[in-house]
Amino acid sequence: MKADKPWDKNLQILLASILIFNVVPHVAVVPPWISALCLGCVVWKLLYLTRGVPLPRRWLLAFATVASAVGVFFSYGTILGQVAASALLVTMASLKLLETNRYRDAMLVIFTSYFLLMAHLLESQSLLSTLYMVADLVIISLLMYQIHRRDRRRSIRSYRPAMKLIGATLPVWIFLFLAFPRFSTTLWNMQTRTAGTGFSEELDPGSIEKLVDSDDPAFRVEFAGGRHPRPEKLYWRGAILSESDGLKWSKSKEPFALQDRIQNPEGRQSTTKYEVFIEPGYERWLFVLDFPTEIDSLDARFGQQIRKYPGFIYNLNLPLRSRNSYMGTSILEAPSQFLTAEQRAKFLALPDKLDDRVKELANRLKAEADLGAQALVLDPAERYSSFVMRWFSDTGFHYTKTPGALQAQDGAGQLSEFLFQSKRGFCEHYSASFATLMRMMGVPARVVVGFQGGVANEFGGYWLVRKLDAHAWTEVWHDTRQGNGQGQWVRVDPTEAVAPLRLQLGGDFNRLAPETLIGGFNQDEIRRRLNAGLSGTIARIRAAWDMVQMSWNTFLLRYDLEYQLELLARVGVERGAPLVLAIISVCGLLVFAFGLTWALRRQARKEDPLLAEWRRFCLALERVGLTRYQNEGPLSFAERAGQARPDKAHEIRMLADQYAQLRYGPEGETLASSQLKRFRQSVRRFSIKASSR
Repeated sequence: MKADKPWDKNLQILLASILIFNVVPHVAVVPPWISALCLGCVVWKLLYLTRGVPLPRRWLLAFATVASAVGVFFSYGTILGQVAASALLVTMASLKLLETNRYRDAMLVIFTSYFLLMAHLLESQSLLSTLYMVADLVIISLLMYQIHRRDRRRSIRSYRPAMKLIGATLPVWIFLFLAFPRFSTTLWNMQTRTAGTGFSEELDPGSIEKLVDSDDPAFRVEFAGGRHPRPEKLYWRGAILSESDGLKWSKSKEPFALQDRIQNPEGRQSTTKYEVFIEPGYERWLFVLDFPTEIDSLDARFGQQIRKYPGFIYNLNLPLRSRNSYMGTSILEAPSQFLTAEQRAKFLALPDKLDDRVKELANRLKAEADLGAQALVLDPAERYSSFVMRWFSDTGFHYTKTPGALQAQDGAGQLSEFLFQSKRGFCEHYSASFATLMRMMGVPARVVVGFQGGVANEFGGYWLVRKLDAHAWTEVWHDTRQGNGQGQWVRVDPTEAVAPLRLQLGGDFNRLAPETLIGGFNQDEIRRRLNAGLSGTIARIRAAWDMVQMSWNTFLLRYDLEYQLELLARVGVERGAPLVLAIISVCGLLVFAFGLTWALRRQARKEDPLLAEWRRFCLALERVGLTRYQNEGPLSFAERAGQARPDKAHEIRMLADQYAQLRYGPEGETLASSQLKRFRQSVRRFSIKASSR
């Protein structure tokens, strides 16, 4: 079947392009099938425009619309909410493109593009996204201007009126942002065979074949006074895992109560104050430096409140959907706590199906620690911890991000396979197996997941903690001599036994070449190698860009209603400051609106010589008693004037036709100076004749 002739082929190609431009930011959010649907619709439309391929029937489009809505519902469990609505908007805009063949359809695609732009604004406010959205807004507006032009020729000169109008609105954008009251309003992914670094509240290292590093930021940290602990001491705790299944660990299903107590933290020399700027995507989790004494000042515009849980774990009452910040104060020493008999039993619980070889290993290591030189260490937890760490170091265990998936299906079997066969793993393997061995020796133990290390930004003076810095370590219980349940959860990182450089270099350790690890280089030499050559130049460029993004994010976070009121207080306005701010905003908008209207009218009178000549012509007729009505068009006025002055009817009609053609016809888009000159000469001659009578 032969396709119908397309309406304005060039314009429809632009509509398809702008749709792709607006869908690209959503590709990382919507399911892959929606991106494929959008691409298919655009390709089909372009084939129709360029090759004459027939478009789908209306019944097929209707079926695809219903099927897409059902697909969105099953993908998200709803068609409401920001993410699901954005996905539905992408599908509807893509399908609408296939039936766009007239002005009304084109305008619908344009308005849908604006909504897609706003949907992306809700998802991201990063500097790069902001620049992208500004460019997108300009392009959509120019395309809408192009639709309303009679002459669709594309040139830089033809877009000048639209660009001037957009430029005139720029001050109001800035004014609204500055003056309008701003009211407050997995460690790794374990579902796939290849895992990417990140935070999760579960451990299942046995199922991971390869660890894929990600440079995406998790959070940034500014330390007060620029003073910070050494990189190997930067442990950012996120969650405590106490349920053990050998190599698999998870959070406790039942809440437990621990009495966390820090004695006189203000008097300790190791107190560290900092501010964390956290990225979205971590649900309710907040990450704090070991060991926190105080966390506050989270931006509460969206109703988030900080909740403290046993073990110095901090969560939010609502998921974190946007960038935010909070203040923290921490000490490096393990704080005093209490552990009841019930809680002790909980942290000594073992899997039901442990291999006999693992039990024999734990008994043997415990006996050797009690008989050897380690027996001189009075505290059993310290004695057994150091002995197991030495055993990891001396018996051929290796740290690697490509450990290969273990064959056993359950955590207990994976533990045996790791300890006696593969002996290859990363921090998850070592923390899970170490904690299990400690429990088998009678020492309460738990796994902590979060981040370790980070990289200092030389341009911004802050620390960047990336997803590849995700880490797991253990805490073992040390009893005090009082025997009343008082003691300390002491951090023990078994990764130090097999890869001490991992703690000093953070996630960058995973990027080291094998020859670097066996070359005997010290930490400083390794850092120089990491930052040498092209890779070092790229790293510095990325650090500079991250500093720019950090400055932008900090500005957006800190510029709120409280900051605006603080600015008013500096100029002496304190009482009724919110009302004053609202009045300033309204008055500013009114002043801007009147000022813009006056400027546009003045500019029109000043720069429109064609209109000035038409007014001269109307004034000449007014002198002979023919006044044009305010709402009277040029042709209607010429018809009435010709009836009143038959002797001048032909000349009046000719000048009115000439003006209408120049003003409203295709020539009006690109008025040549020669055309204006001829019209001016005709008007001047007529005015002279009219005034001489």
